[in-house]
Formats: sequence, C-alpha cells, structure tokens
Amino acid sequence: MCKYRITDAADWVIQRESASFEGLDRTSPSEFALVDYQDRISGEGIERYCHTVERINDESRLEDASLLIMELNDQQEMLLHHISLIRSDATIDALDPERIAVNERQRGLESHVVDGITTISYSIEDLRVGDVIDYAYTVVTRAGGHPVHGDYYLSNRWLTWNIPVKLQFVRLLNHAEQPVRWSIGRYADQSFTQEEGVIASGENHELALTDLPITQIDQMAPPWFWPDFMVLATDIDWIAVSREMFAQFRAMGIWEESLDLSGVVDIDTTDVEKAIIQLLRFVQNEVRYKSESSGIFSHTPKMASKTLAMRYGDCKDKATLLKLLLEQIGFAADLVLVNTELDKKIKSLPPSPLWFDHMILRIRHEGKAYFVDPTIKKQGGDLHHLADLPYACVLPLCEEGCDLLELPKHPLNPVFNLAHTLDFSHERTDHYYFGIQRTFYGHRADNMRYYLSSKSPELLADEFLNYARDDLNVGLESEIAIHIKNDDIENNRLETYEQYRIHGLDQADDNRTLEIRTDHVNSFPLTNSSEYPLKHELDGGKSHKIDVFYRLAGSETNENERINNKWFSYRDEVRATKNAYHFLTETVPGKSYVPAGDLQAYMNDVEAMRQRSINRFPFRTHQVDWMDRLGAKMWMIAFVILMIMLAIFNITKYQ
Repeated sequence: MCKYRITDAADWVIQRESASFEGLDRTSPSEFALVDYQDRISGEGIERYCHTVERINDESRLEDASLLIMELNDQQEMLLHHISLIRSDATIDALDPERIAVNERQRGLESHVVDGITTISYSIEDLRVGDVIDYAYTVVTRAGGHPVHGDYYLSNRWLTWNIPVKLQFVRLLNHAEQPVRWSIGRYADQSFTQEEGVIASGENHELALTDLPITQIDQMAPPWFWPDFMVLATDIDWIAVSREMFAQFRAMGIWEESLDLSGVVDIDTTDVEKAIIQLLRFVQNEVRYKSESSGIFSHTPKMASKTLAMRYGDCKDKATLLKLLLEQIGFAADLVLVNTELDKKIKSLPPSPLWFDHMILRIRHEGKAYFVDPTIKKQGGDLHHLADLPYACVLPLCEEGCDLLELPKHPLNPVFNLAHTLDFSHERTDHYYFGIQRTFYGHRADNMRYYLSSKSPELLADEFLNYARDDLNVGLESEIAIHIKNDDIENNRLETYEQYRIHGLDQADDNRTLEIRTDHVNSFPLTNSSEYPLKHELDGGKSHKIDVFYRLAGSETNENERINNKWFSYRDEVRATKNAYHFLTETVPGKSYVPAGDLQAYMNDVEAMRQRSINRFPFRTHQVDWMDRLGAKMWMIAFVILMIMLAIFNITKYQ
C-alpha cells in the first residue's frame, strides 16, 4: 500500500470556513481559529479527516509548528489535501511533494519493540512569527486482515485545550452496520458529569464548540482524571469484547498446539502449586522479552511453539506460552487484556479492545484466581505471596465472554522498611559505624532483586555509599558493602545490609547536631491547584527506624505524634533512653487520591508530617558516666581540702 497521496478531500467531508482570530489572546505562543475533526465509518474501514488553522505568536512555537508528523500502521494510508501559509493577507501554497519524507523510525527499539510503524513527516521551509498555518489531511484505515484495526472504531477528542481555540467541530458519519456510542465527560465545580448516547447505522452526529476555555491540568492529577472529553466507540460491551477476541485467537489455532516439555523445564508433579510457579518462573526468566508486533501481531500472539523454540516473545507471546504449558499439566488459564495507564478510568469509558496495551494471565486453581505477569523477571513469592500487579482493571478472554474485573489490592501490606543504626558507644572514634538495613516486600522485592543483579558489586557499593552520604552528612568509608542479607523467595521478602565507618568526628564536634531525613514522606505531593484531584504514590506500608547508641548517658524523653485521615495514617515516635535515641516513622496508605474539595485538609496533614521528617540527634550526649562522676567528686574533694588548707594557712599567718 502507498503510504500517502496528495488529493482533494472526499465528498463526504464538509469544507468549513475558518473562524476569525479576533478576540483570541495573542499572549499565547500560538492559537487556533479552527480545529475540525470529521470521521466516517463504513464496511471498508475508517476515514479520519482533520483540518486546523493555527496562528504563530512566538518564536518558541516555530520549530514544532513547522514539522508535521503522522504515524501510520500497516493498514493505514495518509491523504494530504493542502498546506497553506497565510502571511499579511497573502496565501502561500506550502505543500511541496519533494519535502515529504517516509521513515520507519522504530521508536520502541530501545525497549525491544519492533512495531512496523511508518512515519510521514513534512517540514515547512519558511515559517515566521505572525504566520497562519492552514492544513488538512485524512488518514484511512482499511478493515479486514487485522483483529482490531479498521474493524473497531475508537476516537477520543479533547474538549479543553491549554491554548486558545476559537471554534472546534467533532463530526461522525456512521455508515457501518454497527451503532457507535458517544460519551461526553465534563469536569466543573470539583465534580465530574458524563452523558452518553448511541449513533445508529446511517446516522450522523456533530458537536460544535466556540471559545474553548484554556485548561492546564496539574501534573499530579490521577491518571484516570481527564479534562472535558468526547469518546466515540463501536457500541459493544466488555463481555462481547472478551468473547470476540477469544474467538479470533482460537480461529488462528494458537491454543491448539501440543508442546514438548521434555528437556525444557523440570516440573515437580508431586506439588501442584510448586509446578505452577516453576512454569511461571521459566517463562519469566528463561524466555526473554522482545516484541515483533507489526501487522496482526500488534494485537495477536504468535504460535507458542515458535516462542518456545526462539526463547523470546512479547507480553502476548509469553502469556500464550505460559497458558499452554499450564494447560498441558492440567491447570486452567486465561489470557487477560490490560491497560497500563488508564487505571480505573477505563470503567467509565465506552468498551473497546483498542484501549488495551498489555497482556497478562489468569490462573484458576482450587476455586481461586491468580493474576500473573509473565514479563516480570526475578519475581519472588509462592502462589499465595505474589506481588500485587500495578494495574487497576483487566479483561479476561473467555469463550462465553467475561466482564471487566478489578484486580485485588492489598494496600495495607508493608512494601519497604528502612533501618539506620549509628553506634557512638566506643571510646575510640575510629570504631564509630553507620549501618543500613533495607527490607523490601512484594513488588519492591521483585524490583530490587532485579536491580541488584543487573549491576556489578563494585558499582553498587559506590552507588549506595553515595546514598549513605546523602542520608548522613558526615565522612563515611565503606566497611561492609551492600549485599543481600536474606532473600525469602517463597514469601517474597528481601533484606539488604551495608555498613560504613564514620570518620572526621572528634571532641571538637561535641556540640554538633546530626540529622537523618525520613524520605518516604516524598510520596505525598503538595499542589498549588485546588481545582483538580491529586494522586499520591504510597503503594503500601513503609517504616523508617533510626537507633543511635552512645557511650555516655543522656536525658530521657518520649514523644508520639499520630495523624489519621482518609488518605493515609502516620505515626512518629521519638524516645531517648539512658544511652540511646530511637526514632520510628510509619506511613500506611488509605485512598490513592485526594478529591479537590479535601485538598486543604490533606495538605495541612502532609505539611505537619513534613515538619517532623527531619530526625535530629546530638553527636555526644554531654552527660557524664560513673567514671566521670567519680572523677568530678575527687576534684571536688581536692578543692575543698585545698580551701581548708588555705584558710588554716591564713589564720596561722595572721595570729
């Protein structure tokens, strides 16, 4: 297929006159007088027409605006209609066929993804501040030959922009047999409303907006939070999506293979749960990740026999291979579609197979469902201690069809414990040490296990020495390099330990105060916006313990601060015993986001927590021990005797 042609717009397109720029704010780097989207669905495929008219107000916009880029998959073709520059009331034809470039950039190659995407680019030679760019094109997606592209329609149009827009159109012509569902979501006055409707076969639908408000969404808004939008999608429910995708995979014969396991992996058939984990670990660790997803393989797994023979595959390939391996030893498993970005937002959107970008597996065993990701490497945990997966909603593929499911979460489980130990109890300062123990659970144990094995011990030692110097601003030398102290694979609990010798502290530092910060409070962001909800990143329970030991006794104290709200609980304790200081900070998550109306209360609690995030303690306690006390008494007795002798001397002298 030719990837592009220069031609007039099709007859079904309404040619609209651009609105005037009058009244728009020229302080913006650019602004749009017209944004026009028109889509036509038919049995042959989907045609998407786009026409924009943009004025350049600042040189900061020149580079981006002068380069037009369109990415096309195997089933797509681009039709260029016109590219014009309007300068001082003169219209310049800027469409030069010699400046059209066709490239296969393979942007995902560094992530081991070969996707077959073709990039069409056009560079405008002479673009100046004050110019108006007027361009229009159509992207055609052919139906047939692909399980998703061209057969399922999905379009998301934003109804708010971060630059001024005078006039926006969204138009749909449904010339296909199946109806299309539209959904408009709007956010105003800290609440979200949604309208829905259906466009029957043979009907058209149009939305026109003028003087769109400028909206800048806070970067800390949850991923499921969208500004005003309009989604149009083939009218289908989740159960039908599950059933139809299952049928397509079965028709390709990918689930009918018989795999030879001899010489591949040893299975303990006497322990069924151990056998499941053995097969999971084989696919995770022995079959490397590589995606060759051009053509139908962007949404379809390859044959499991090929994946097993080549020992590589993408998420779909690895999930399919694990499914067949499990079924051959008697376990039921289902492929599961996942969206890695939308979180729970997908529940409020029109169902479509086009939302998904990842695949995992559901294993059914003794009436329970276990969700596993075959792309994770060096994962720990037996069948009952697998880490929570970082996805909110999933869609299993079943013959009868399955509904969208929420993955189970265990937010109260611990994910990270940090313990700092400082020992100043020796008389010799060269024996002072700083010990650090880290304990990781669940997905953090998985991540740390992989991280530690991916770097040399020397590099890790230098890296964590720098972290220790950041934690405690004193001179440090490595005494025991970071290493795995204990790796409880079955319970997925990993402990590391490192120890450093403290140097540079002596009697001259007796009055010095040291400090260590509790850094996991950084998971609780603050925001200047009070309009949008806020997401914080606390993924489980965390604790930070600091123990400081002295040779000399000090004063005793006991402080305890607690914060409890809907979003998190916080406990901070400070205890000073005779020869030690003890600090303990714990945070446990509640809800993963804060509604806009609750932001002030949330931020007040976070600020109170941040105020206590610095743990200060003295280098020395300044109180004497029993030897010092004895010495002081001896000096006092000597002083008294001296005073008495002087008094006797003076009395004798003057008698």
